[in-house]
Amino acid sequence: MTSAVEEPKKFFKRDTIFELEKKARASWKEERVFEVDAPKPGEPVPEKWMGTFPYPYMNGRLHVGHAFSLSKLEFAAGYQRLKGKRVLMPFGFHCTGMPIKASADKIAAEVAKFGKDFSRFEKQVEETAAPVETPAEPAETASATDPTKIVKKQGKVVSKATGLKYQFQILKSMGVPMEEIHKFADPLHWLYFFPPLAMEDCTDFGLHVDWRRSFITTDVNPYYDSFIRWQFNKLREMDKIKFGERYTIYSPKDGQPCMDHDRKEGEGVGVQEYTAIKLLVRLDDVKSVAEAERDVVKGVPVGKKIASGEVVKALGGRSVYLVAATLRPETMYGQTNCFVGVDIDYGLYIANDKEAYVITERAARNMSWQGIFAGERGVLNKIAEFKGWDLVGLPLKAPLAVYDTVYTLPMEGVLSTKGTGVVTSVPSDSPDDYITVQDLMKKPAYYNILAKWIEPFLPPKPIIKAGQWGDVAAAAAVEHFKIKSQKDKKQLTEAKEAVYKEGFYNGVILVGKCAGRPVQEAKPIIRKQLIDERMAFAYCEPEGLVISRSDDECVVTLAEQWYMNYGEESWKADAKKCLERMELYGDETRHAFEKTLDWLSQWACSRSFGLGSRLPWDKDVLIESLSDSTIYMAYYTVAHLLHGGTLDGSTVGSANIKAEEMTDEVWSYIMLGTPLKSKSTIPQETLDLMRREFDYFYPLDLRVSGKDLINNHLTFFIYNHVAIFPESKWPRSIRANGHLLLNNAKMAKSTGNFLTFRDAINMYGADASRFALADAGDAIEDANLVEKTANDAILRLFNEKEWYEEILADPTTLRTGELNWHDKVFLEEIEQIITETQRAYEDTMYRKALAFGFYDLQNARNEYRKSVTGQGLVQQSDVVEKHEGLHKDVVMRFIEVQALLLAPICPHFCEFVWRDVLKNTTSIHHALWPKMRPVDKTILEASKYLRDVVYRIRTTEDAAAKKKNKKGGAPAVDPNAQKTLRLYVALKYPEWQHKAIEALKEAYNTTTKQFENEKAVFNKHGLLKNGSAMKFAAAVKVAVEKSGESAFQLALSFDEVTVLKQNLTWVRRELGTFKVSKVEMVTQDEIAAETSNYTEEDIKFSALAVPVCFEHRKNVCEKCILSDHEKCIVRSYLSWLQDNDFNPICEICKGPLSQGDVVRLTCLDLFHTECINNRCSALPEHTAPAGYACITCNTPIIPSESIKTALAEEIRTKFSSSKWASGITPKRIGTEFISSGITRSASASSGINNIASGGGVIEGAKVRAFTTTNSTSVAEFVPAIAPRVPVSYGGSANFVEPLTRKKSKSGRDEDDDKYSKTRADSQMNLSWRGRMLTPKRVVFYLIIIVLCLIYLPVLFSSSDIAKVPDRNGPMDAGGPVIENIPLGENV
Repeated sequence: MTSAVEEPKKFFKRDTIFELEKKARASWKEERVFEVDAPKPGEPVPEKWMGTFPYPYMNGRLHVGHAFSLSKLEFAAGYQRLKGKRVLMPFGFHCTGMPIKASADKIAAEVAKFGKDFSRFEKQVEETAAPVETPAEPAETASATDPTKIVKKQGKVVSKATGLKYQFQILKSMGVPMEEIHKFADPLHWLYFFPPLAMEDCTDFGLHVDWRRSFITTDVNPYYDSFIRWQFNKLREMDKIKFGERYTIYSPKDGQPCMDHDRKEGEGVGVQEYTAIKLLVRLDDVKSVAEAERDVVKGVPVGKKIASGEVVKALGGRSVYLVAATLRPETMYGQTNCFVGVDIDYGLYIANDKEAYVITERAARNMSWQGIFAGERGVLNKIAEFKGWDLVGLPLKAPLAVYDTVYTLPMEGVLSTKGTGVVTSVPSDSPDDYITVQDLMKKPAYYNILAKWIEPFLPPKPIIKAGQWGDVAAAAAVEHFKIKSQKDKKQLTEAKEAVYKEGFYNGVILVGKCAGRPVQEAKPIIRKQLIDERMAFAYCEPEGLVISRSDDECVVTLAEQWYMNYGEESWKADAKKCLERMELYGDETRHAFEKTLDWLSQWACSRSFGLGSRLPWDKDVLIESLSDSTIYMAYYTVAHLLHGGTLDGSTVGSANIKAEEMTDEVWSYIMLGTPLKSKSTIPQETLDLMRREFDYFYPLDLRVSGKDLINNHLTFFIYNHVAIFPESKWPRSIRANGHLLLNNAKMAKSTGNFLTFRDAINMYGADASRFALADAGDAIEDANLVEKTANDAILRLFNEKEWYEEILADPTTLRTGELNWHDKVFLEEIEQIITETQRAYEDTMYRKALAFGFYDLQNARNEYRKSVTGQGLVQQSDVVEKHEGLHKDVVMRFIEVQALLLAPICPHFCEFVWRDVLKNTTSIHHALWPKMRPVDKTILEASKYLRDVVYRIRTTEDAAAKKKNKKGGAPAVDPNAQKTLRLYVALKYPEWQHKAIEALKEAYNTTTKQFENEKAVFNKHGLLKNGSAMKFAAAVKVAVEKSGESAFQLALSFDEVTVLKQNLTWVRRELGTFKVSKVEMVTQDEIAAETSNYTEEDIKFSALAVPVCFEHRKNVCEKCILSDHEKCIVRSYLSWLQDNDFNPICEICKGPLSQGDVVRLTCLDLFHTECINNRCSALPEHTAPAGYACITCNTPIIPSESIKTALAEEIRTKFSSSKWASGITPKRIGTEFISSGITRSASASSGINNIASGGGVIEGAKVRAFTTTNSTSVAEFVPAIAPRVPVSYGGSANFVEPLTRKKSKSGRDEDDDKYSKTRADSQMNLSWRGRMLTPKRVVFYLIIIVLCLIYLPVLFSSSDIAKVPDRNGPMDAGGPVIENIPLGENV
């Protein structure tokens, strides 16, 4: 239990769920729903599924880390059962190895020390309590402190360790009674105490376990022991197990190898093999010079200590060597010196009768266990001690070096925990060495050395030609990576990796006997030469710190032992073949396995201490714990027949077979189908029964484990299966997961951030805990269990239970008969969610399954309930709403589907729903996955379209109101007045968008699913310089890449007008907070009809928007533009809301608009008149009328004759004398570009709509603001994807740019300026996204509500409306935010 998160304070809801869980488990136990057997002869043979989890080690209680990995298997089992498969999920308990024995030994020692009842410990604590509180002694008296007394400093350590220093305290914290703890001095007591507790926890968690098949390992269980003996006999028979000397991690204290599961620290750490280079100390040269005449280091003569009479006498005539461990023996030709760490402690150790080595004590300890030192293993003979400074300046003879004498120099960063503490230096090929000697050369006095010890050796001599790095690779790399000193650790690491890799794979030796040979070929030859000529020897050590369970720091020893010959080529090939066929649920997992298979080699499989099974042919040794747990999954298939009901096999099972009858021959018959050579005492019928059980359930369908076991257990699991079983029985899949954080922090008992399996169940119950585990995460990265999620799950499940019971209490209140629109939408959403949830379960992505199968389904239900009952809607107090009500068939379908989709994760709750709510007579574990049918995507698309319309109305109005409120002042419209909303709908795309689609289709390769030669195709269609077309094409291209060729379709899959008309009442209800009493919808065709009752202003407002002067920051009319804003930047009101930055330049010449005569086009873009004339005059005479267009948006320069505005007349007048304009037919141009209302966009399924926020549909009505009922509101609708939007101001018609203006880093308007930076023809290749007109922007543009009264000031609503979440939009109802601006002059 964590200290940060308190237990839920309201227990009624939690206890209600608890009672449901207890009732469900009782029925499962009574009905034995999880006990499954293979079909009997003659019975139908259903598809089977078997999954396992690594049996946990029984040295304590299970915690939520176990539960997290286990939950992945549990959820998979629940899902597979719903799919109609016969599911087997067994569970065993691992007791093999060192941990239990080591812990038992600790208890025995503590009993001897503190007494059977540990009373002497309590007495000692009382006696030492007072000193803990006394002030700490001064530092200068520390040396005189009695080490037998406890001082304050030690008291703090004990306190910080939370009192769990001793093993008996750990057991007590697990709930073991104090009077029982002394029994744990017997290792076997652990085997009978913890497994039953684990079974109880797993049962209360609701696991699908067939407990008849459970067992404990070790020879305590004679049946399992016989199975392991058979396995190892088979492996030895196949020559997979060998015997011989090999390097292995070893615990001197335990007197045996220390494998992964025997380690307290350092699991996964392997053996690192070095070449130990012997650098002879020229001791005679040192002694030949009197101390007073020797070179000095920090005021001390060189070699004073090592050449002292006492050391020389102890040496007894032996030669002294500084021993350096290296991984690159091929570089020894380039040695120029030797490095030591100046503050490291070194020892002089007698190696044999002729040699003594200067190394660290850690290295000496390892060497003593490898037979490098003469005499008894593990015994050290140290005759002197030195600090690194004592060794600086010593002259040395370096093997293979081109120099007769080199010197010992100081170096930063030499580690005493790696290698020998002595580093040989090759500056030509080691960036670290090179930069160090450069530093020393620059400041010899600073580093307390003499220049003569280094100057003669520089520059370094080439020894290897390292590919791209040349002859002196280190110097080149240092320069390349800009390394300035030894402190540039990051760059040095990169340089080292680059040089070593290039040198090994592409390097060529330049000197010595191997000159001209590749490094890969020469390396072993040179190493052998060094060792054969006694200039070096093989030396190994652990790759990192390894601490055994007995608290011993481990070493590497060279010992004779039995080992698995992993890495043997043919065996490895089979393992890789198996891996290739397996489902691993992620590339990271596959890469980890491939990497492990590449490096894994011989693995010790025997030990002499601990618990386990003994090697059949060598009874003196035990089988190592990782080696006896590789194929035990097969044992599950018959365990219930051998000893069902007992974990240790003490009771004979239903097959009535004695353990001694399970011979190797019998096991081969059961597992491999090998005919019996001799008659067995077991009846043939029984043998066939066991053979049938194995053959039916095997191979293993899923193995679930933490990712940390990939490097050992899981890879061993593959190796052993491919060795023993035929390919048909090789495992099918492995799912590896990350570690588990608890509340965003690492789980640790010492910090209190720890939760046992039992604690979680007691606090939150099984289903809420399972819910939180499913939500914790799916990927191989570390997951996070949040206790608040479990707490929230209790509330969610309780509320769901209450709603089911309430809604079904009187079924007559539910509607029956024909389904309405909302019923149909909800049913299709259910079908869609079933499909998505199934995909998530198949991919073992349970967080996604929970998101789809619970959260999304709940949201869909809530939307349906809101639509047909009004629950959750803001009701208008003065409006009486009559809702349709819930449909009985729809509600029952939802409840059934919810129960089935959630059953793998929350089976107890779903059992209650299945039996008590839905009145089924059998368990939900016997139910099947919901029946599925094709989803009617048309209904879903139409529904998303409607919700998007409402969502955009809300968010746009809310943004405008906020903007207005920021500026102060009274709202333009009474927020409490009833309003009418009118929706205007246009019915088609402009022609140029159809052309862009056709061009994209032509460029799309249906075989490769890629776009090819876009530039040429668009140039051919004349679209390459059409910025709007390129933006539109970019959006469609992204949609096609995401959704496929369906994105090319422009037509909607539903009748937009019909859908809107059918749901106007629903739209009105959804906008209750805006006081909308009436919603009208008309198409532009209806408005334009001669017989229509709509006014000329309706026609204008259906297609036009209010313009704003960016420079004067006010609304303007056409008259204002021509008279008072002649050279101002004017854009639509929408553009102002989105970005009111502007850049007053002519986009043709990039000159300021303030200079020279200017002309404003109908799109409101402003240019120098001369620039327009020059550009158009330069076009070929045969240029089509459409070619004379605005360079930023392609709007015709000469407006259509149908546009009878002052601005249009001004343009015609400006260019009346221009030759290029004389042949243009305005009407033709105008009709080509006029569009208003909402144009059709691509179908929802095309993917374009998904680019919008939240995946909402792009098409359709987008509105902005409302008016009072006395004057009908006008909703402006922008074409879904169009370059221009018609707007209205002051009774005149024109066109304005609706695109969002985003200021560039240079301060210039990017939409206006982008073509000056990148030509339009390259835009397609370089930036299909960015500033293009994406559907997300389009959705934004479609949301304009123009609040205006004809011939009166523009009015804006300022209702303070809370954002209403929309399940198709962002969760916080964010989306595009439109800010309001102060209104200027009246329009």
